[in-house]
Amino acid sequence: MNIGQVNLASVNLNLLVALKALLDEGNVTRAAKRLNITQSGMSKNLRHLRELFDDPLLVRSGNNFALTERAVELSQNLERILGEVTELLDRSSFDPAECTRTFTFATSDYVAEYIFPKVLENYLKVAPNISIRLEMSNEATIGKLSNGPYDLITSMLDSQYQGLHHLVIGRDQFACCMRKDHPLMQRGGGLSLSEYCSLDHAAITGGGDKVHVIEAELAKIGKRRSVRFSAPLYTTVCKVVSSSDMIATMPSHIASNLAPEFDLAWCALPFYIEPFDYTIAWHERQHHDASHIWFRNMMQQLIQSSLYSHMAQEAPSDILCVL
Repeated sequence: MNIGQVNLASVNLNLLVALKALLDEGNVTRAAKRLNITQSGMSKNLRHLRELFDDPLLVRSGNNFALTERAVELSQNLERILGEVTELLDRSSFDPAECTRTFTFATSDYVAEYIFPKVLENYLKVAPNISIRLEMSNEATIGKLSNGPYDLITSMLDSQYQGLHHLVIGRDQFACCMRKDHPLMQRGGGLSLSEYCSLDHAAITGGGDKVHVIEAELAKIGKRRSVRFSAPLYTTVCKVVSSSDMIATMPSHIASNLAPEFDLAWCALPFYIEPFDYTIAWHERQHHDASHIWFRNMMQQLIQSSLYSHMAQEAPSDILCVL
């Protein structure tokens, strides 16, 4: 049969399931047992598949069977195709109101405290039977998505991580925070590169990896900073900065929202760092799951709709510091 002329309406999609079992097992008997059908039934499926693909698919090699080159080629695409078909069917049948799954979401304390309570309220309106376990994330969390307990994390996604998918929440850049009556503020705000490097820093280690990003950019221009205090919580770092001469570097939208609460000022960095996307990310193993598709899409919408995900006070480009 010429595969280019196949009428899809005449093809039984169950044959693709049988093909997957045959290619995985390399044996008609084992493939039949795997799908809980008779050996003769699987042999019949193999005959149909050989006709469909105009290829023997399995050939004898001593006492065993070997895959033909065409079979090897098919096996490379078959799992993806079956996954997409499953996703298509699952999406149409999933009902959030009937879902009883527990989702584990890892994020920063900022999202947990200022954004997530409203997010949870909205989830439970449409899916009252789900449970959500919230955990604090750090720079190592993203590397654990492949085999860890997390369904979803917030992240500054790095392209080095393979097998991950993401949805963008927003785009941001880093800013520097200090107390409003910091000595630098007495002269009108803003700071030079030498001042940034000579001052003591408080670093936030929770959430996406901010520490190494900043250190790497400083190293490119032959500079380094002195981190005197580090903590996983934005609120802890803000309290420390508000009562000391330390400064802290954080995403601008977070700085703009926390500055009024902790009596801080914030300003642009005195060196360039590329703007970055902040995202929600998940592993390929969950990519086609219907409940996960619903969970992550709703998470993106709910976080994006929060005022705390956006700048509380937009600074004109010619302003060095916002008080």
